[in-house]
Amino acid sequence: MAVSDDRTQTTERQPTTSPPGDVVAMLRVALDGLPGQQRTAIRLAMVEQLTVPNIAARIGASMAEVMDAMRDGLYALRDVLAVVDPTTTDGSGPPRA
Repeated sequence: MAVSDDRTQTTERQPTTSPPGDVVAMLRVALDGLPGQQRTAIRLAMVEQLTVPNIAARIGASMAEVMDAMRDGLYALRDVLAVVDPTTTDGSGPPRA
């Protein structure tokens, strides 16, 4: 009797749907509105898929500065998404100044 091994079977990934155009436009505006280092760090990480050390070397900043910039920028982008869909944030981030 043959036994099927599910670990060897591959499953096809379903294509993901793109967000609506207005959300993409809003994110672009929000990203463009971030301070320079936040915007640059997020774009290098998300678009060029660079690591924190590589981003730091590219922009001439310390790794701590890059991580701070990315954190602050991502919180700002999350706040923009909360306007579009209030369920995108649970309020667990740091208090906003």
